[in-house]
Amino acid sequence: MTRLILVRHAVTTENHSNRFWGITDLKLSEAGLRQAELLHDRLAKEHLDAIYCSKLTRSRKTAEIIAAGHELPLYETPELNECNFGDAEGLTFDEINVRFPDLLQVLLGTDTSTRFPDGESLEDVFQRTGSFIHRLQEHGMNETVCIVGHGTPLQTIICHLLGLSAGFWHRFRIDRASLSTIETYEGGATLTRLNDTGHLNGVN
Repeated sequence: MTRLILVRHAVTTENHSNRFWGITDLKLSEAGLRQAELLHDRLAKEHLDAIYCSKLTRSRKTAEIIAAGHELPLYETPELNECNFGDAEGLTFDEINVRFPDLLQVLLGTDTSTRFPDGESLEDVFQRTGSFIHRLQEHGMNETVCIVGHGTPLQTIICHLLGLSAGFWHRFRIDRASLSTIETYEGGATLTRLNDTGHLNGVN
């Protein structure tokens, strides 16, 4: 049984703005750095066999802090990058609804096939995280793998492993600096922890 620890990156300098940040390469805020340290403390006694992260700074920095003391290399993979929101990048929900009203059902999570203008669809994200999951098959059944990524990719990874379609991605809440755990076995998977933020002690 391979155990997967899913970690969403800690808060960034722009998270307070309630804007859609996908492939924009944001840095962790001071609070985010503290959250990452608390994640490190939470996972310090875990035996980790591998750590994967996206190629974006907020994911990589969170992973680097978690990895300290584990003596493991970080495997950066673009399949774990956040959704590319294209022309909607950096806009608020209301701004997107005014400029791109056809995207309303995408924002509400019910349309996975429509792409953000010059960006990706949720189905695109679902497909690339599926490719990443195939890479995980190289790990042994008794290994623990930590995956540090972004909300949408982590939600679609959960869908893949539980045998759900992309349309269920928004049913799973994944807060920043949270932990979720999935135990995988031949032919299936069990979600054993979802969106655990108990380690943060109010740091946000």
